[in-house]
Amino acid sequence: PIIPIHSVLLPNGKVFSFGSNAQGVQGAQFNYDIWTPGAGTAANSHQLLPNQIGTDIFCSAPLLIPATGNVLIPGGDGRPQGNYNLGIKDTLVLNQGNQTLVRGPYLANGRWYETATTLPNGEILVHGGIDGNRVAITAPEIYNVGTNKWRTLMGAANAEIINGAESK
Repeated sequence: PIIPIHSVLLPNGKVFSFGSNAQGVQGAQFNYDIWTPGAGTAANSHQLLPNQIGTDIFCSAPLLIPATGNVLIPGGDGRPQGNYNLGIKDTLVLNQGNQTLVRGPYLANGRWYETATTLPNGEILVHGGIDGNRVAITAPEIYNVGTNKWRTLMGAANAEIINGAESK
């Protein structure tokens, strides 16, 4: 039903993905898909759901939050505002229980094509990407699941980690 750019395996065995609309056109601001692999590949094995937030999560860095089973989706594309291929500060969270997207806390920096990594303590590190002005982001940010807040690690800013003007 969609052409995924990102997929995340959920604890319940379903797969969350997004990328295109049902016609194969980039459309992560409009919908996302929940696939039940146990139901095969028939049309009824997929639920194409509306992105009611309207944030274009294409080029974000989704990953599972181990403590909750939900999916953190930091950053994305400024396409809905006419800022194609530019980073945004939005964070969304997919509630894997009711399969809905909700808005999370804003990042300090807009990020497009960043990288996200779950740390051993359960926090989530986001680094790299470009902001809304096509400037490479050198300072990483950490999301704390317990406080639902981001913090910027200014002392860890490092241009070498991104290897040039863009950090794709």
